[in-house]
Amino acid sequence: MRMNKLKSYAILAVLICAVLSQMLCTTDYAGGSEIGNPMVVTGMVTDSSGKGIPDVTIYLVDPLERNPLKLLPDSCYKGYSDTDGKYILTGIYNGWYNLIGIDSSGTEMFLKSIEINKPDDSENDTVLCRSDTLEAAANVIVPSAACEVKERAIIFVPGTVIQAYIDTCGDYLIKCPPSTIDIILYQGDSSTILADDITVEAGQWLDLTKKSYDIPSPHFESGLLSGFAGTVYSFSAGGITLGPNHPVQYRFDWGNTVSQWGFPSHSTHAWNEPGTYLVRVQARSIRDTLSVSEWSSAIDVSIQ
Repeated sequence: MRMNKLKSYAILAVLICAVLSQMLCTTDYAGGSEIGNPMVVTGMVTDSSGKGIPDVTIYLVDPLERNPLKLLPDSCYKGYSDTDGKYILTGIYNGWYNLIGIDSSGTEMFLKSIEINKPDDSENDTVLCRSDTLEAAANVIVPSAACEVKERAIIFVPGTVIQAYIDTCGDYLIKCPPSTIDIILYQGDSSTILADDITVEAGQWLDLTKKSYDIPSPHFESGLLSGFAGTVYSFSAGGITLGPNHPVQYRFDWGNTVSQWGFPSHSTHAWNEPGTYLVRVQARSIRDTLSVSEWSSAIDVSIQ
């Protein structure tokens, strides 16, 4: 009798462990449980006007994955958008994922946290139909410790597929989806946090090196010295080179107004009133917008 009770307790314990194990897999394992039947995820990628975008690479990634070497195939599903911007991912299990889209140029992206949760009694294998909009990637400048690296090292954004192998000294440009992210340096079996819980916006430049820069004063290469009121004229400043991954912005003082900062080293302007105007140009670093050049020498523009 005692032996039968012990056997009953043992069987009950095994059943409880099995149930708990399945509950943990289906609720706590990020990136999919592989419990039950796999499903189909469908969606569409659009631009700001709602038009579908083709050739966008779509990833479903384990949001807790911090090892870039395990992304494929262990914890990442991959697909592409068709000519209408639609995509299909198959073999997906219930769970939490990061959904990532990257256009063919690598300059526009999106990142969303999603839950895939198909009810047990559902007969429909397609569990998600969504639309996401690409935005300009944020540009993060990361300092490299490559000179001290003795093993293969990777700059990695956990929960995404974004990574860069470090092979030389210098700073690295990491393009990131507008979101809140971490950036780590992974080498060997360990990782070092380079940026923790930072929020980046579409098109933003963020320089984690904390450097300041000496910006030389630009000069004019072309532009008129006399003209007529109400006519649009073009001016071009000599481009300034600060090195790779270091764009320069310019602004123009037209003598009656000052333009906004912008990347082109050329611009246009029209004066509505006759007179003589002093025209100047200034440059600044996009990586440190407080690093601004002196104004260029002014040119006199006579408007009739």
